[in-house]
Parts: sequence; C-alpha cells; structure tokens
Amino acid sequence: MAVTTLNSGKVVFSKATQILFTPYTDVDTIGSTSYDLVDILADSLSFTPDDNTINSKDAEFRDEPLFENIMLGKIQFAATSTDMQNTIMKELFGWDVDATSSAAFAPNAYRELWCKIEVVFGDSTPRVVAPKVKINSKAVISTLKTGSAEGQIAGTCYAQDVKVGTVTKNSPLCFIPVGTTYMVGSEIV
Repeated sequence: MAVTTLNSGKVVFSKATQILFTPYTDVDTIGSTSYDLVDILADSLSFTPDDNTINSKDAEFRDEPLFENIMLGKIQFAATSTDMQNTIMKELFGWDVDATSSAAFAPNAYRELWCKIEVVFGDSTPRVVAPKVKINSKAVISTLKTGSAEGQIAGTCYAQDVKVGTVTKNSPLCFIPVGTTYMVGSEIV
C-alpha cells in the first residue's frame, strides 16, 4: 500500500477580507453588479452543511444494514450585517425601495432572490464560491440601546454549473484558485 504524506500545500480558510454578493436578475441569470459588504459581524460568516439523511433497511440476522442510501445535507449560508442601507435591503432582503422618496418597504410575501456569493482572502488562499444561493434573509430590529439592528443574511446553496479552465462541474460550493477566471452558468466571472 502506498502512503502519501500531506506535509505541503496546506490550505487553511481563515481571516476573510471580503465578501461579494452578485444578485441574479432571474432564477437562471447572474446580474452584472457585485456588492462588497464590508460591515459583516465578526465570526458570523458560515457555510454549514445540514446532516446527511440516511435511509437504511436493517438485516434480520446481522447488525449491519442490508441496504443504506445516503442523501447529502443542504449547505446553508449565513452572515450578519449591521449595514441596512436601501441597496442591501433591496438586493438581499427583497425590500421595495422607492427611488423618489428613498423609503424602503418590507415585503408582505416572499419572492425568490438568488445570489452568487464569493468569499475572498488576502493571500493565496482559494476563494470560496457558492455559485447559486436562494436567499432567505431577515431584518432583526432589536437591542437598540445596547446593540444595533442586524440584517441576518441567509440562504441555501444550490448546485450550478461552474467551469474552470476546460472542466465543468455542477456544484453548490467550490474553491477557486486566486487569479483564476471561471464561469457560472454562461456568465464569465
């Protein structure tokens, strides 16, 4: 048996420097504007997979199952922003913003919002890219004496075609090397 020692090429995701949100214009088309949210609460940024679903059929005469089917858990995205300006409320929370008065109105029914999310690090660490996230955010306006209102940005990562070089994979989350051009769907990023 061959043993490979992994003592070089270590990748550690730490100290993110930037998070970019690129809203989709519809369920299949990425928009042309990315937003760099700088007021993200420390340690609130996460990509967390749900537990896998395991379905099995037990065996009568032994402890291991006769059959086992495993479905991967969905990957959930979360970040908390203290900036609740109109552009953020419109693009990531689905609020309606009146251009004339600058008033912002919370929606009274959910409408689908999709976004590409990219986390950038300040060195050679690959970018973490969620090519298609169904946004499910909420504005929490509380603790106004000792804290501040917060925008809890959240969503579920969906698989989307991502092309890097000549390879195309359908994936909900990927690591893209720094300086590498890639495509999400038919859009060059």
